[in-house]
Amino acid sequence: FTIQAKDAYENTREDTSSAFSVSLHGSGGTPVSSGSIIEDPPSTAATYTASFNLQNAKGYQVFLKYGNDNLKGSPFSLTVKPAGLCGTTSTIRGTGLTASSISPTKSAFTIQARDEYGNAKTQGIAGSSQFVVRVARTADANQQGTNGLPPMYSS
Repeated sequence: FTIQAKDAYENTREDTSSAFSVSLHGSGGTPVSSGSIIEDPPSTAATYTASFNLQNAKGYQVFLKYGNDNLKGSPFSLTVKPAGLCGTTSTIRGTGLTASSISPTKSAFTIQARDEYGNAKTQGIAGSSQFVVRVARTADANQQGTNGLPPMYSS
C-alpha cells in the first residue's frame, strides 16, 4: 500500500525525509511481523510504499507510525485468508484409512484442505477442486486382503 505524507493541515508534504514504520500484531497483541517502507522515486509528492509478507491466515492489527506516533486511523484491521488449495499440505484422517468394512457397513475418512502454508481452508472450494483417492488392497500377516486382483461379484 502507499502512504501519502501530509502535514497537520492535510497539505501534501514536500519534505521527503519522513521516517515511517509498519508493524503487524496478531491476536496475542505482540508484534508478529514488521514490514518495510521505502520512498517512492524522487518527486515532491512525498509518497512511500509499505509492504510485508504474512503466511498465517488470521486477523491482524496494522500499526503505521511516524516516529513513535500512530498515523491517522492507525491501527488498521487486516484479515488474511488462506491461499489457494495445496494437496501436499492437506491432511486426511479417519478409520476408513486403516479399516475396511463390507456393505452395508461404511468406513469413512475426512480430508482437510489446506493452502501452501498449512492454513486450513474452512470455506467451500470454488471451481470444483477435486482430490483423488486410490484404494489399494494389501496382503500381509497383519493386514486383510488377498493376493492378486479382488474377486469379481456379479448379480
